[in-house]
Amino acid sequence: MLPPIKHQAGALPEDVMHFVISPEKGQFEQLGETLEERLKAFKELVCQAAQDFLFNFQSVELRWIAGIHFNTEIPHAHLAFSRH
Repeated sequence: MLPPIKHQAGALPEDVMHFVISPEKGQFEQLGETLEERLKAFKELVCQAAQDFLFNFQSVELRWIAGIHFNTEIPHAHLAFSRH
């Protein structure tokens, strides 16, 4: 879960904001029995995190993109938001 964002109404500190969502060691494996189940559940968590973030900036039009990586010991996602 993303930490609460402190901001002025409608103001973003940057034009592009980047977050990394990384479960603690062993948590990814608890998301399902198969890699397919785990990936689906992790994608849902990342999408929910994006929606939770966007809720804090309803007055600002934002786009977001995410990428899930398996290039480290712990799978993780990069989540980026930008103004239109």
